[in-house]
Amino acid sequence: MNCVSYCLIATVLLISNIVIMLTCNYDSKFKDFKKCLNYKQADIYKSIINERVIIYIKGIILGILLGLILVVLLKKTKRYSKICLFVVVVLLTSMFYYKLTPKSKYMIQYLNSTQINKWLGLYTTIKFRGALSIVISAIAYILLGFACC
Repeated sequence: MNCVSYCLIATVLLISNIVIMLTCNYDSKFKDFKKCLNYKQADIYKSIINERVIIYIKGIILGILLGLILVVLLKKTKRYSKICLFVVVVLLTSMFYYKLTPKSKYMIQYLNSTQINKWLGLYTTIKFRGALSIVISAIAYILLGFACC
């Protein structure tokens, strides 16, 4: 599986990121949760989302910088391997940066008891999708690796 490992990892990470981004807001739990918020809570929710987007973008920028440094340092590596490694570095850096960066607010701090139950249902869905995307990515990596090598 060594022959295309960077490109397989890059492909699988990219696909899992895209799937999560595309399916995230279309779940009925997101709509139900948004409907139960008052105007002030909706504004707080939007500001939390904006903060998280900024953190994600900073992680992408940091990943791009680290990826470029790595690509420059790997002079004897083939071009397609450099590209794939670059993608892996960008995606993994952004993921870890997002997870490790402290957040200023959490939505649960602004909810009443009824809303907390809806939030917990939504949060559980988000965590499940994240874990599922990792499992699917690992399976895809193994299957693609055996098919390609």
